[in-house]
Amino acid sequence: MGMIFAAAAAYFVGANAGKQNFDNVVRSLDAIRRSDEFRELVEAVRIHVAGTLREVAGAIDTRSIDAAMENDIVERVMKLVGRD
Repeated sequence: MGMIFAAAAAYFVGANAGKQNFDNVVRSLDAIRRSDEFRELVEAVRIHVAGTLREVAGAIDTRSIDAAMENDIVERVMKLVGRD
Protein backbone atom coordinates (compact mmCIF):
# COMPACT_ATOMS: atom_id res chain seq x y z
CA MET A 1 0.00 0.00 0.00
CA GLY A 2 2.80 2.39 0.90
CA MET A 3 4.58 1.68 -2.35
CA ILE A 4 1.41 2.50 -4.30
CA PHE A 5 1.11 5.81 -2.47
CA ALA A 6 4.79 6.56 -3.03
CA ALA A 7 4.53 5.74 -6.72
CA ALA A 8 1.44 7.93 -7.10
CA ALA A 9 3.13 10.83 -5.30
CA ALA A 10 6.25 10.40 -7.41
CA TYR A 11 4.16 10.35 -10.58
CA PHE A 12 2.36 13.60 -9.77
CA VAL A 13 5.53 15.38 -8.69
CA GLY A 14 7.46 13.99 -11.63
CA ALA A 15 4.76 14.85 -14.16
CA ASN A 16 5.16 18.49 -13.26
CA ALA A 17 8.94 18.43 -13.03
CA GLY A 18 10.00 16.36 -16.03
CA LYS A 19 11.56 12.93 -16.52
CA GLN A 20 14.87 13.62 -14.75
CA ASN A 21 13.22 15.03 -11.64
CA PHE A 22 10.69 12.19 -11.68
CA ASP A 23 13.55 9.66 -11.57
CA ASN A 24 15.14 11.61 -8.71
CA VAL A 25 11.88 11.51 -6.75
CA VAL A 26 11.51 7.76 -7.31
CA ARG A 27 15.08 7.13 -6.17
CA SER A 28 14.59 9.34 -3.12
CA LEU A 29 11.37 7.58 -2.13
CA ASP A 30 13.06 4.20 -2.57
CA ALA A 31 15.96 5.33 -0.37
CA ILE A 32 13.49 6.45 2.30
CA ARG A 33 11.62 3.14 2.11
CA ARG A 34 14.87 1.20 2.57
CA SER A 35 16.12 3.33 5.48
CA ASP A 36 16.40 2.10 9.06
CA GLU A 37 14.31 5.03 10.23
CA PHE A 38 11.42 4.03 7.96
CA ARG A 39 11.63 0.41 9.16
CA GLU A 40 11.56 1.63 12.75
CA LEU A 41 8.54 3.82 12.00
CA VAL A 42 6.68 0.87 10.45
CA GLU A 43 7.53 -1.30 13.46
CA ALA A 44 6.35 1.40 15.88
CA VAL A 45 3.06 1.70 13.99
CA ARG A 46 2.60 -2.08 14.08
CA ILE A 47 3.23 -2.17 17.82
CA HIS A 48 0.80 0.70 18.38
CA VAL A 49 -1.91 -0.97 16.28
CA ALA A 50 -1.42 -4.29 18.08
CA GLY A 51 -1.73 -2.54 21.46
CA THR A 52 -4.86 -0.72 20.33
CA LEU A 53 -6.40 -3.98 19.10
CA ARG A 54 -5.62 -5.62 22.46
CA GLU A 55 -7.35 -2.76 24.28
CA VAL A 56 -10.40 -2.97 22.00
CA ALA A 57 -10.58 -6.75 22.37
CA GLY A 58 -10.26 -6.46 26.14
CA ALA A 59 -13.04 -3.87 26.33
CA ILE A 60 -15.53 -6.07 24.49
CA ASP A 61 -17.29 -9.07 25.98
CA THR A 62 -15.26 -12.05 24.81
CA ARG A 63 -17.40 -14.90 26.16
CA SER A 64 -18.41 -15.90 22.64
CA ILE A 65 -14.81 -16.23 21.47
CA ASP A 66 -13.25 -19.68 21.31
CA ALA A 67 -10.48 -20.22 23.84
CA ALA A 68 -8.10 -21.17 21.04
CA MET A 69 -8.36 -17.67 19.56
CA GLU A 70 -7.64 -15.71 22.72
CA ASN A 71 -3.97 -15.24 21.87
CA ASP A 72 -4.52 -14.24 18.24
CA ILE A 73 -5.62 -10.62 18.50
CA VAL A 74 -6.40 -10.13 14.80
CA GLU A 75 -8.64 -13.21 14.62
CA ARG A 76 -10.29 -12.19 17.88
CA VAL A 77 -11.16 -8.70 16.67
CA MET A 78 -12.30 -9.98 13.27
CA LYS A 79 -14.65 -12.43 14.98
CA LEU A 80 -15.97 -9.67 17.23
CA VAL A 81 -16.81 -7.44 14.28
CA GLY A 82 -18.31 -10.32 12.32
CA ARG A 83 -15.66 -10.66 9.63
CA ASP A 84 -14.63 -14.25 10.30
